[in-house]
Amino acid sequence: MDFLNIVVLYVLGFTICLLLYLCADSNFLKSGPIGKLRKLSWKLLRHIVPWNWIEASLTQAHILLNSRNQVFRVLFGTMMVLGHIEFILDIVPMLYRFVPDENHVVIPIFLVFLNFYFYHKCCMEDPGIINAKTVDRYKNVYPYDGRMFKSGVTCVTCHLEKPARSKHCSICDRCVHRFDHHCIWTNNDVGGLNHGSFVLFLLSHIAIMVNGVRMASRSLYLYTQHYKLMQTSVMAPDGSMQSITLTVLFQHLFMTFPRIVFMLVSFALLIPMVGTFALYHVFLISANQTTNERYKRVSNTDYNPVESVILNNRTKSRKTTKTRADEKTRRTAITYDRGLLINLYEVFFTKTFLSNNRKHK
Repeated sequence: MDFLNIVVLYVLGFTICLLLYLCADSNFLKSGPIGKLRKLSWKLLRHIVPWNWIEASLTQAHILLNSRNQVFRVLFGTMMVLGHIEFILDIVPMLYRFVPDENHVVIPIFLVFLNFYFYHKCCMEDPGIINAKTVDRYKNVYPYDGRMFKSGVTCVTCHLEKPARSKHCSICDRCVHRFDHHCIWTNNDVGGLNHGSFVLFLLSHIAIMVNGVRMASRSLYLYTQHYKLMQTSVMAPDGSMQSITLTVLFQHLFMTFPRIVFMLVSFALLIPMVGTFALYHVFLISANQTTNERYKRVSNTDYNPVESVILNNRTKSRKTTKTRADEKTRRTAITYDRGLLINLYEVFFTKTFLSNNRKHK
């Protein structure tokens, strides 16, 4: 098996494992052939690996993912530092060697400082912590919709009345205004006061990876063009000389610049994944919804506020007769959606929004 096939199989294996992890709770993976295969694999694992090892690993993973710690902050910082060391040691010298008249460092430096600025805000910024001093500030920001958020409900942990759209984070042990989710990479909650910073952090991180792919691929292309590798010949197994193929070229580039090729492939895999996550949050803030509301269950039924917005737009053109109860339900589903511009203003200019909201109350 040649080198390129091994790389392709590695990428496919990584992608399949990632999809299986992300879709682990879907009915498709819980039943049918894939569900049976998962159960069989689990049984085989328990026979091969001692149970106390498995139990210890699961316990440590639960602690790591469900408690406040600095592990993922350190991991993220380490990956960023290593990536920029590779950029300085390998990519920049090659670009200045082949294209000395261009500036190859201004854009990367700008992007990395921008990314670290928003990352710092996500880590250190108050997400909207609700306590005895701040509960009055948040309790009248949003009306109770009577379905997801009901008036008079008290947090059993904080012993405070829960404002609409708030939620108690079990990891941070606090209630958060307009709670979205707890992010292990920032070791902080994403809430009403830092959701905009979180989205900008994701977008700036995507910009870094896209620029990294551009500069890495350009450096390899310039190297290939300079040494005219595509015009060279290679010796086949039978001893004959043949024109170089893309497989052989890729293998040669990997053996010559393994760190550049590894970074290029890694970023190419991460961009769609992080990009999808970022687009999901862009959609949420444009519809004035949160991840918590997206999956919240009310009255033993699955209520999906994001889908309700889509369904509402689809049914506008249909001439149907609705009862008053149906109309009330429809209005409740889009209570917090105030239009795209106001929704964005509410997320990215939160302090001004809250200040104006208090003045109008």
